[in-house]
Amino acid sequence: MYQTAEAMVAEGYYADAVRLMRHAILSLPRTEDTDDLRHALVMRMAHVQLLAAQAGHDTAYAQDAATMLLAYGDRHERLFADARADERDDIYELLFEAETFAQQLQAPTTAAAAQPRLSSRVVAEPVDTHEGEPLEAEFSRDVQVRREWFYDPDDPTVRKNLESWFSTADGYQFMTTPGTAVLSGPRPMVRRTGRLESVALQDSRPPQRRELRSVARSVLRSSREGLRDCYRSAAARGGVLQTDTTIELTVTTGGEVRDVVVVSGDVVDGLGDACVIEEIAHVDLGETGPTAALRLRMPLLFFYDGPDTMSENARTDGARNYDGPEPARHPGIDDFAYPTLP
Repeated sequence: MYQTAEAMVAEGYYADAVRLMRHAILSLPRTEDTDDLRHALVMRMAHVQLLAAQAGHDTAYAQDAATMLLAYGDRHERLFADARADERDDIYELLFEAETFAQQLQAPTTAAAAQPRLSSRVVAEPVDTHEGEPLEAEFSRDVQVRREWFYDPDDPTVRKNLESWFSTADGYQFMTTPGTAVLSGPRPMVRRTGRLESVALQDSRPPQRRELRSVARSVLRSSREGLRDCYRSAAARGGVLQTDTTIELTVTTGGEVRDVVVVSGDVVDGLGDACVIEEIAHVDLGETGPTAALRLRMPLLFFYDGPDTMSENARTDGARNYDGPEPARHPGIDDFAYPTLP
């Protein structure tokens, strides 16, 4: 996700880059060996937020950067005290730049103050846009309506075809223009694959297998539509029609989903991962939540299914339809003759 974010910064897509960097920071393990990397990512994210504010003249990005740096500075001081004072100096220096830049964006410009106010006026008489054009008093037109699936036997065109010379057992081919009907087009799909895994939580008992499956099914059911949209956009960007990923998440007793991360695989690219994380994080199971907080690891398969088609020339074989060749013409009477005996 971070590599994708830096590529988007190079192209000027700062808003999406900020979004990816946020998820990259949240996906880091909460261990001491990642403190240096976490600090570098937080500082880089704040810098990209200022780039986004400058590019879009949006004060919100600068204010978000200032809020994040202020909270991070307080947290940094509680964790490290004077051990990393030089890092904290960098934090507050960038915080000063963010607050100053936010104030500059909020200040009204002279050009905006000098802009005249728009006023509206009511036109007494509407303007005739067709004034002077010769118009006919009456006109008529023939409209041909194309019908699908059902045809009116009293329609003149249908009656003409029914009474024509080719109205035989094969006549339906000419009347309905048979071909390959698309029942449903290609569509993105998401399925849970593999075995669910329970991740141990502090001060929480391991969940029963049945409860683990029930919670995973509810989370996937609530987020399925959003996950499909995430994969549809990701597949359009990367052209990948099948991909595996494993999601890890926590579900509280109140049904809230928290701390969603991608632990293996990907959804085509970093933006696909971020979209899936956000969709699952918005799930709220409410009263159907688990009896005790649990954390689970869920493998998912994203793929494209379809299209589902049907040959309109298909014949029926019992209760099963199959796509067969076009109906053959009846053979002539001579073809039924017995073979000549030797």
